[in-house]
Amino acid sequence: MLVLDDLHWADRSSLLLLEHLTRELGESRILLVGCYRDTDIARQHTLAETLAQVSREPVFRRQSLRGLEQDDLGRFVEAASGVSPSQDLIETLYAHTEGNPFFMTEVVRLLSETGGLTAEHVGAPEGLRIPEGVREVIGQRLNRLSEPCNEVLTTASIIGREFDFRLLNNLSSEMSEDELLRVVDEAVASYLIEEIPSQMDRYQFTHALVQQTLAEEVTTSRRVRLHARIAEGLEEIYGDGVESHAAELTHHFAEAQTLTGPAKLVRYSLLAGEQALAAYAHEDALAYFERGLGGPRHSYVRNGDAPRRRGRSSTVRTGAGPVHHRCRETVSGGVHQSKPRLRLLCRDWKCDQGGGCRSVPNRDSIVSDPRCYRIISPRS
Repeated sequence: MLVLDDLHWADRSSLLLLEHLTRELGESRILLVGCYRDTDIARQHTLAETLAQVSREPVFRRQSLRGLEQDDLGRFVEAASGVSPSQDLIETLYAHTEGNPFFMTEVVRLLSETGGLTAEHVGAPEGLRIPEGVREVIGQRLNRLSEPCNEVLTTASIIGREFDFRLLNNLSSEMSEDELLRVVDEAVASYLIEEIPSQMDRYQFTHALVQQTLAEEVTTSRRVRLHARIAEGLEEIYGDGVESHAAELTHHFAEAQTLTGPAKLVRYSLLAGEQALAAYAHEDALAYFERGLGGPRHSYVRNGDAPRRRGRSSTVRTGAGPVHHRCRETVSGGVHQSKPRLRLLCRDWKCDQGGGCRSVPNRDSIVSDPRCYRIISPRS
């Protein structure tokens, strides 16, 4: 067996030799294996012509190598580090690396060096960093792109793993639509982003680490302003259907809160929480409600009151009543680790049947109280 690695770096003479060997193999007992990165092969690359030539030979076979499956990742980590990983860690690593063996090797090595994979500390790492080796490889690919393409991809990385061309067009005001299309085509040709099948004008980064690498290069000031523009742009694009995208808008308004204020963050957090409850995603609902309830005190209201602040009106969300009951059901349903936080969520006002409310000093008592509390959401 003869193995030729990194064919994407081979010169023309070497590739002509490969074409000759392929034609001469015939019935010989020689296995010739050639390896290359398809992400580095554009239509104009010299290897693309060689592949077109050798693919005509009957002995030619093409085998695409993809990332490991999630079930294989645990065995990979154990073999590489000697530690049996938890399911939480496996899921986190898979979401981070998508099974790419090189990325996985570098991430596992980083966790081992920082003590994140010791027997005493096996779990889901918080804020998992990109190893320098991975960052350098991704940086090399980004450096081959034009400056406008890098700028557009950086903006797209703040939108998220997936992004809409219309939104990107709104954010790239200094560039015409035709120029933006050319830049997007350049990124697609470099396998850094790809079209989402069956979705018009929707793209995604080919790997989560590409998006993370770009996003981490953005300064805090610019990131906050981009999140604010993204949130406002999404509201415009979604129009009357904006409430069905509450979770997405919660993320962007949370990141831009220092610039946009808490009003819309509270509004979309509560909407997202209600939607998560309807889908029986109690942990997600809890996170959204805590985010919404973590705002200023004027986010809470006694039943029937609707205070005004800075000239803006507020409305009582009567849908908040069932939240209290569902919180109690979740606690009694046995979600043990959520119990302390759920008690803090359902705490602020105790209402009697006549509509009057009073503050509850003993906040745990509200959990066993069947009566409602109400939350206000400042209007946008």
